[in-house]
Amino acid sequence: KDRIALSEILKAAVEASSPLIDGFGHELVIAEPPEPLFLDGDLTRLAQVVSNLLNNAAKYTERGGLIRLIAERRGNEATIAVQDNGTGIPADMLPRIFDMFNQGGRGTDPAQNGLGIGLTLVRRLVEMHGGTVEAHSPGINQGSELTVRLPLAADAAPIEVEPPGQSDPAIPRSALRIL
Repeated sequence: KDRIALSEILKAAVEASSPLIDGFGHELVIAEPPEPLFLDGDLTRLAQVVSNLLNNAAKYTERGGLIRLIAERRGNEATIAVQDNGTGIPADMLPRIFDMFNQGGRGTDPAQNGLGIGLTLVRRLVEMHGGTVEAHSPGINQGSELTVRLPLAADAAPIEVEPPGQSDPAIPRSALRIL
């Protein structure tokens, strides 16, 4: 695990999911917190979590739909919600939506139905990071919201960097490198 900014997770996920979202002609609205939030985690895996949620929202929303990616701080947690105005999740499926091989009974288009492991993977990756994930939907054709909660880094303040010209004079400039 590394110290990572929540904004980097979101940026990587949106970059990975944009072709699918754009291909369906969806509008993606992103809301990030005003202050930087930091997590201790694996950037690749957490971006995969968010990307998977965005991809599902894109696949299960009618062409030209609306997808919202909302990140915010709630106490000592970062929450990431993906909301859509798509097909929704039937009430009887909500308790099982994260089960392995569950396809949610959503639609008959084979292009939409995957193997049913994506949300199981999401849940496991989130739990490995000490978080939780939950799904909500008012019902069929009423959209859905999947929310991930992850603990913020224990000392969530970013590492302070000295302004240029105020470095330690004992370190010769030739010894400094930027990677």
